[in-house]
Amino acid sequence: MEELIIVKEGIYKHYRYIIRYYRMWYCAYIEVPFLHKYYMLDYDDIPISCHGGLSFSDEFNDKWYIGWDYAHYGDYIPDEEMLFDSNTYYHKWTPEEIELECYDVIDQLINVDDSLIKILYK
Repeated sequence: MEELIIVKEGIYKHYRYIIRYYRMWYCAYIEVPFLHKYYMLDYDDIPISCHGGLSFSDEFNDKWYIGWDYAHYGDYIPDEEMLFDSNTYYHKWTPEEIELECYDVIDQLINVDDSLIKILYK
């Protein structure tokens, strides 16, 4: 994970989440616990629903993270706006909106796992 500006971080249902700002858009990351069945899986193999789909999975500081970004068509990106149709509505994401999506992804992680992790981290 590259060094990015941390905008917000926290714990929800024992899962750590981080919201970072990279270049001109936000990225969100969730730490996947060691016992979780998605631990160490490539993001393409994880059926999680989030904005634009997962685009990241990797180890950082001995922890496994999954993540996604907010740099998709229809997302507000200051210097890229001129590349798109001027009639397109651009959503300017806030850290609070992204935090709510982090909660949703964490709830999905909890709901799909039928192992001991569900007992420990619910």
